[in-house]
Amino acid sequence: MSFCAQCRSLQATVFGEAVQNVTYNLQRYPHLPNYTALVKSAGAGCGLCKILLHALLDDEQLKSNAEIKLDHNGQPVFPDGALGLGGMLCIDGKRSIWMDGLVGALGQVRAYEIPSGWWDPWAEEDIDVNDRAVGVISYWIKTCLAEHPECWQSRPVDFIPTRVIAVGGEGDDHVQLIQAKEREPADKRYVALSHCWGLNMPPSATTVEAVLSDHLRSISLNNLTATFIDAIKITRRLGISYIWIDSLCIVQDSAADWDAEASEMAAVYSSAYVTLAASGSADGTQGCRTQRDQVPYIDVPINGGELEPESMTQRRYRVCAWPNFSDYHINRDPLHSRGWCLQERELSPRIAHFSSDTVRWECRKTHASLVFPWLNTNAFLGYPRIFDYDDSGRRHPKLNPTLGGDMTGDGLLQAASEWLRLVRMYSAKNLTKQTDMLPAIGGLARAYAKFTPGEYHAGHFASHGIVNLLWRVDDPHKTEEEPRRPQEYTAPSWSWASIARPVAWDWNLFMDKDRIKSVADIMVMDTSPLGLDPFGRVKSGMVRIKG
Repeated sequence: MSFCAQCRSLQATVFGEAVQNVTYNLQRYPHLPNYTALVKSAGAGCGLCKILLHALLDDEQLKSNAEIKLDHNGQPVFPDGALGLGGMLCIDGKRSIWMDGLVGALGQVRAYEIPSGWWDPWAEEDIDVNDRAVGVISYWIKTCLAEHPECWQSRPVDFIPTRVIAVGGEGDDHVQLIQAKEREPADKRYVALSHCWGLNMPPSATTVEAVLSDHLRSISLNNLTATFIDAIKITRRLGISYIWIDSLCIVQDSAADWDAEASEMAAVYSSAYVTLAASGSADGTQGCRTQRDQVPYIDVPINGGELEPESMTQRRYRVCAWPNFSDYHINRDPLHSRGWCLQERELSPRIAHFSSDTVRWECRKTHASLVFPWLNTNAFLGYPRIFDYDDSGRRHPKLNPTLGGDMTGDGLLQAASEWLRLVRMYSAKNLTKQTDMLPAIGGLARAYAKFTPGEYHAGHFASHGIVNLLWRVDDPHKTEEEPRRPQEYTAPSWSWASIARPVAWDWNLFMDKDRIKSVADIMVMDTSPLGLDPFGRVKSGMVRIKG
């Protein structure tokens, strides 16, 4: 990989600081004389100029920057100003691209030092990105098993779902549904799949009572979706014998089986060896794969010189175009608009996301990606998963008070705020069947019940008090549409689950707790479950308030 003279001068300065933990430097280091020179240098083969150019053109903020004009093709027209790098807070190796004559930064890149002794055996350019991903996932799992006991602390002991798919060996064109709890296999490790059904799920990829006995004998891969086939092949390559897929492992036209298995969701996902998330696929036709690795990066020697790709001693850093490397894509991936996905992601100790732009990894201790497979705390921006651990080995700070036994006062208020935050995120997601409103968050509620006292009723924990009931329809666009209730009964009218719209709470109730006083108390909260699961569907409910 070649570098232009200007980029060589940056290696020991602006990017060198990234590995020296320099977090604040207002100096802007000069680069090329203008945008045209950057395009020319990138075209001539300078790898770092290619990354800088990509960061410029991929910055979403350019579209709203009044200083930048767009041509008839929608491409930015930059002024003839000199380029520079740096000049701002340098947290996590972040550096901004500046241009003379413009006020704001135009794009960002990040630089992370590659760990000593690291060699990426999956990085060869001729390897398909999804084949490479399986090797990286294997590395992530191995590291997690060896170094993260926290990732298994909440796992149900010796659990296996009622039914799983026996994936067979490499090259087999059939798999088999087995009654796992009856067979009690010695090796109970299994993979779980999180995916979008879409509107075109073929009947042959689901289990109903009429074909249950057939599926217990054999299922042809030809009858399954591309997503299922990919997930089965990945499971084989990981050396795991079983995979759990909801449409095949739950008898879809049996209300009794569906209710029983829905009540097991917390255990199914929290016990999985790893969860594969087909995040970038809107339905089963698009597979469990990333479309391509769209995050451009380059490895650069820290102190200049030529790159030695297989060196175990050369100090290097990896530079990527920052606008692409965030959860910008994962939040827009089809799977993450789906209601069931929230608890599948939150409950899984380890999950590999086949996102639209790359493959991401999260376990209770680590975030990573194909770009930074050793560790990257920025692989998922935003709020951490509720059951994850922070750098000091504690669970999410908002849950710490309840873990310490403070089930009243501030501890209980924090537990309530975290649950309602999850509900707010969940209510903004989509459900094909509105009657799934409570079951699709029931597994998460069952797991959360370990961290908060009191009974659970229709999406609410009674111990959280009157604040439970102070929800409102969250309508940021101020539409005139009336809040609608599902055609079929889902919950009593006092529950947020009775409305098929996003809901929210006034967070001043939690932030200004010393100023805001409750003038009413919940005396009785009760619901009647539709089945045997207290965290599932309900047929009626009541609440009695005194104040």
